[in-house]
Amino acid sequence: TSTKQITQRIKLKDLDEKLSDNFIRVHRSFLVNKAKITSFKSTHVLIGTHEIPVARTYKSVLKEL
Repeated sequence: TSTKQITQRIKLKDLDEKLSDNFIRVHRSFLVNKAKITSFKSTHVLIGTHEIPVARTYKSVLKEL
């Protein structure tokens, strides 16, 4: 979150299924809120000052943005 880090003991795949369509998977370890993305390139997504890597298998997701 923007204020703190939250750790959950749930598979990211299960969390992805529970969250709304506002969230997209960009890496096997990361889900991001589309509304919070400030910019993106083929290799990473920027959310504010945080750079999150984009895996090759999820690059097609960015084309939808």
